Amino acid sequence: MWRRVAAVNFADVRPFSFRCLTGCGFCCVSSVPAVDASEAPGLGDFAVAHADGTLSLRMVDGGCAALGDDLACTAYDVRPTSCHLYPFHIHAGRRVQVTATLACPGVQPTVGDTAADGLDAPPAESAAAAAAAHALARDGAQLAVDAARATFATFDERMDEWGVRATPDRLRKAFLPHATRLANLHALPAFFEAIAPGELMLSDKRPQEAIGALFETATTLEPRLLLADMAQTRATHARAADAVDDALTWWHIEVGNEELTTTLRGHVEAVTTAWSDLPTHAELTAQEHLASYLERLMHRDHVEGTAAWIVDQSGYQATPAAAYARVLAEASVHAWLMAGSHAARDGRSLVTQPDMAFGLRAADGHVATWPTIGAIL
Repeated sequence: MWRRVAAVNFADVRPFSFRCLTGCGFCCVSSVPAVDASEAPGLGDFAVAHADGTLSLRMVDGGCAALGDDLACTAYDVRPTSCHLYPFHIHAGRRVQVTATLACPGVQPTVGDTAADGLDAPPAESAAAAAAAHALARDGAQLAVDAARATFATFDERMDEWGVRATPDRLRKAFLPHATRLANLHALPAFFEAIAPGELMLSDKRPQEAIGALFETATTLEPRLLLADMAQTRATHARAADAVDDALTWWHIEVGNEELTTTLRGHVEAVTTAWSDLPTHAELTAQEHLASYLERLMHRDHVEGTAAWIVDQSGYQATPAAAYARVLAEASVHAWLMAGSHAARDGRSLVTQPDMAFGLRAADGHVATWPTIGAIL
């Protein structure tokens, strides 16, 4: 019987079940897990030190050196905390919130008492509670939580002084009605043009109208240029895989100047797609799926923390609302990029709901890497 961890928000994980899938191994090739100094001795040569003093698991050909040929961990009993917590992400800001990364195929929407794929699986909240308890019990965790709250308090004071503060609830209420438009790739060029100056304010009594006006901005920016820019932004890693599909096949996408190349684990031939051939239209159900995902992001504390980080990095030239708008819009473009890659590989010129489901899984794998004000436990 699991026990709920006090003072932790689990709203994001409650609609899901979770079970680790045999023969997956995606978590071992999609990131470079950090290692605490106290964990390194037990890991032996699986742990490696870096010039900046940090430690991580040793990677070989883009995957963890501890990953066996059967895609099972050979160091499971001594795995570091970063592996122990996966697929959960614990962000400390104004509160502590646990989210589930949809990149993991073991995370499935719950339908009745079973996962969406029809197989029995325990509720994700039980595993999330155990992950939160593990993280909060570690040395320095409470100090990190306290420091995160203090950082946000200072940030809010500065925003109040400038008259541009937008609370999390106000941001959600302003942007939630526009999730469908944010999910429309052809509506985003105007939106990006409008938020470029970074001066969006939500201080008036009609913040929803202020957001809606952004979509009416005159622009000559092409949707495919947004996809190309996003691909270049995401092409700075050396992962063995960017996403995993329902068949547990790893997908890796390499970006070139004029095209992108998709390689699937176990497939000899790669497929190259020109930017001009990437689909920019989708079935209605696909856009609705993306809109629902964007609504989920609006309830994640990490997203607001990322917007706060952008404000700080801009030298406080961007307002919280403009930064929040950018975070959501870029998440939408990234999902479109990955969904379009999935569709194009199969020769489709229209993004379908399964394509978008894949795109969201791939895009959500990057959410945990977004910089943030606050602490990642």
